[in-house]
Amino acid sequence: MAARMFVRKAWEWIYERGGLGHLPFYRVPYSYFTLDIWLGAIVASSFFWLALTGLLLLFYYRPTDPLESSKAIIFERPFGALLLTSHLYAAHFMLIGVFAHAFRNLFKGVYKRPRELVWIVGVATGFLALQTAFFGYSLVGDRIAKEAINIGSALNLRSLGEELGLYVVAILFGLDPTERYFRITALHVLLAATVFLLFLLHFGLFEVHGPAPKEEETGWKAEPARIPQDRSDLAPWFPVNLVFILAVTLMTWGFIVFTAGMAQRFADLLPPLFKPYPVEAEDFTPMPPWFFLYTYRIFQMTFLTLSLESTPQLLQFIIALVLPPLILMIIPFVDRKVSTNPVDRPWITGLGIILLTGYMQLTVWSMIEPGIPIRLVQLLTVASPPLAATIVGLYLLRKVRRGEAITPGDFLSSSGLLVAGTALPPLLGMALGVPELHQEVAVGFMGLAFATVILGWIAAKLRVEPESELEPVQDPDSSIPWYLLLVALGEVGIASFSLIALAAIAFIDPVGYAMQATVLTGLLLLSGGALAHALFRALAAEWIPRGNVVDELKVHFLPYLALALAVIFVL
Repeated sequence: MAARMFVRKAWEWIYERGGLGHLPFYRVPYSYFTLDIWLGAIVASSFFWLALTGLLLLFYYRPTDPLESSKAIIFERPFGALLLTSHLYAAHFMLIGVFAHAFRNLFKGVYKRPRELVWIVGVATGFLALQTAFFGYSLVGDRIAKEAINIGSALNLRSLGEELGLYVVAILFGLDPTERYFRITALHVLLAATVFLLFLLHFGLFEVHGPAPKEEETGWKAEPARIPQDRSDLAPWFPVNLVFILAVTLMTWGFIVFTAGMAQRFADLLPPLFKPYPVEAEDFTPMPPWFFLYTYRIFQMTFLTLSLESTPQLLQFIIALVLPPLILMIIPFVDRKVSTNPVDRPWITGLGIILLTGYMQLTVWSMIEPGIPIRLVQLLTVASPPLAATIVGLYLLRKVRRGEAITPGDFLSSSGLLVAGTALPPLLGMALGVPELHQEVAVGFMGLAFATVILGWIAAKLRVEPESELEPVQDPDSSIPWYLLLVALGEVGIASFSLIALAAIAFIDPVGYAMQATVLTGLLLLSGGALAHALFRALAAEWIPRGNVVDELKVHFLPYLALALAVIFVL
């Protein structure tokens, strides 16, 4: 009893003297602790893992011999495989998170006043992250990385002209092969530091305005633009926000590291470096990294080539690398509607669906049919199905949103547009003698399905139940449910086992057991994240009523699934 009293008094002293109850961070209601709203935290967590592992990798990387030093990191350095493979998969995960975060905010109109600058800085950060990832991809120094550099150099020369293009290539890659990887390493670090500074600016601007109020509270209106800081259901930043951020961070890191460990186990399916694996592979088609495959396909569109001798691919360069960020940045100044409902903003929503679907289609198209010149009819075969689905879907959803009945005429005209969008381009290609459009047709239907999924998500959000401030739970049960206590004890066991096994591996042979070390680190982080989430639920019990067993335990499913996979395939 005396010990408990001492701990409480010590905590109250630290809380008061440290000003932990008055931290200058924007507070949010308890109902805002959802994955949808905290996508940005997942992106930030991935970036911080990249920064941590990247700084450690710099101690071992040698620009004078990039390929051999990359091999040495994996096969000779203690825990080097963990660092390099998790660094790669963190980059993949962060870029996927950037797309999810950006387009979620686009469809929900989060860029509206007063968050225009938050949106612009976020777009700039995302596109700069793509460039950073490209230079990081090139640092391995294998044949694929060299071909990526050669492709980038050639496209710069054909897009910007020999004089300006050669100047840009000299800045990016250097003209002397002996200095190439020194320059790429410097640019990778410099760009990463710039991304970090932009992230700090993005976070600072976010803290000024806070997250946008939920559509359930505003009825899909841009006003009120901020969450009032006098609400009774605001969670204290410390410890509630901090513990939730800790849970998101550890779960994100654990997922990344565990995936990297399983990639070492299934190298043919999930290459821990770059496909093809091993890095000396000779039989491959040179292509950019997956996140730049869309540019590869755009540059192969021969009908966009200009009749200019010095800059024949300037138009492709503008379409692929200049227009996307510019279009996204001007959206807040074009969309001045009060409503944030995606159906009330059909032009912006349609643009978002086409951009996201087009990116996916161009990426997949480049993977299955690389290095082939593209004619206009092939592009129409790919792009028309999702475009038709987007037009039809938004038209019908607007009628539903307005409370209008969908008539037989609407059904016939919509069906006719879908049929025309999917059938006419291939028929035109056959008439023009374009052979074998089956891959384009497949990618077109894939895009149609993807656009339909996005429209389905929008339809599910069309009408929302109004929400107001949360009320404290009447007679909250402060005790921990038996099932939550049981899984938490199991997670403590998983974390303890992982920590002891890691210590043993570090002592015995960290190089020989690199895969096991990576998987165990992932288990440790996942378990820590699940335990942090259990602590968050305990802190928020007064405001967030306990759900059913499945809802309460779904966060804890991941470490146990990871443990099962590790036992079956790795340990």
